[in-house]
Amino acid sequence: MADAVEGAEAAAGEGMHPPLRLFFLCVAEGDGALHARAAAVAGALRARGHEVVGGVVGGEGASAAGVAARFEAAGCEVVGVPDPGERRVGSFLALRRRIRAGRFDAAHGIGARATGLLLSATTALRGAPPVLCTLESEPLPGRSALKRLRGARVARVVVESEVVRRAVGRAVWGVTRKSEVVPPFVEAVVCTAGGERGGVGGVPAHGVAGAGDDAAVRGGGVREALGIPASDPVAGLLVEGEAAEAAAAFVAVAAMVLHQVPEARFACAAPVDPGELAARARERGVESRVVWVEGGTAGLLAVVDVAVVTAGSETLPLHWLEAPLREVPIVAYDGGGSRGVVRHGATGFLARPGDVRALAARVVELLRQPERRRAMGRAGRADVESRFSLEAAATAYERIFNEMRGCTSTAGS
Repeated sequence: MADAVEGAEAAAGEGMHPPLRLFFLCVAEGDGALHARAAAVAGALRARGHEVVGGVVGGEGASAAGVAARFEAAGCEVVGVPDPGERRVGSFLALRRRIRAGRFDAAHGIGARATGLLLSATTALRGAPPVLCTLESEPLPGRSALKRLRGARVARVVVESEVVRRAVGRAVWGVTRKSEVVPPFVEAVVCTAGGERGGVGGVPAHGVAGAGDDAAVRGGGVREALGIPASDPVAGLLVEGEAAEAAAAFVAVAAMVLHQVPEARFACAAPVDPGELAARARERGVESRVVWVEGGTAGLLAVVDVAVVTAGSETLPLHWLEAPLREVPIVAYDGGGSRGVVRHGATGFLARPGDVRALAARVVELLRQPERRRAMGRAGRADVESRFSLEAAATAYERIFNEMRGCTSTAGS
């Protein structure tokens, strides 16, 4: 016991902070990805000795039970909160009482609506904890919701990229100065609403050296079912923006690539409509080289050698991380989301926005050079695992919460 006391005193002397007591509020709506990431962060913070209570409000989309289960799996206490939208008597009072009784160091609104509920429930509440908002970016909330973040009672706002941070600042003056970028993390790939998809330690490493052409070690059974020979290189579309437009642009790229790599194949998956894809391919005369793959992004990345993004992105979707995790290099237009992930010439290629020929030329370059694309794939996986980790995200949130509590240095390990 004496050793423990001496250790605690030494830690305090070195600037360590006491454990945080935090309240995370989620509204069960949307696809659940934002809640899944929040639950993962909550679990990482608990592992560092902090206490996190999860509040879940019923809504539309993701089920309240599913959101609660994620926080319970992270080891958090979970409390149900009546939905004020249902006009239940005392709903705000119930939330207010919970926050007051909890004596929390900070409250965390997961999304703009959850933050709004926190603000409404703590109006004029003496000793109310400072509020942090982690803002969804797909789509960004409307101007009226963003205006609430400007108020003094929202201490900090977290966004996923510098591009989103600037977009929020353009929409509502005064939010940028209190906002901070905490990028998504690779572990969140397993936290999708559609179920487990593999993540760090669970994503197969593709393009490994020593097996000849990397097509032989990637999705062999799926390729065979699709009628794709093991020797044919495959480029696949990662959909960003409107699916029909992305598919049309991808088929245009395919037509250009086939002039130089006639053995190439091209794959798409949901949300691209297979009928729309077939029609576009017929228009370009490439229908025999284009296939539709079951299983969404995960199924697609199990088959392809190169991932192609035919539209720019202001955000950083999870599939931008899933492709490198599967050691699949990305060819994309230069922009906010792509520049945040792709290291040009090292982990993939970036082309001038709108330059279809330049995009196609980079695809040709990688399809013709299996050793180079394998090297880029390995470099991409190492890069995203080092830069986009749950531990890095937890450290950033830990620092922010301590600063909100009045501390100035980083706590935890």
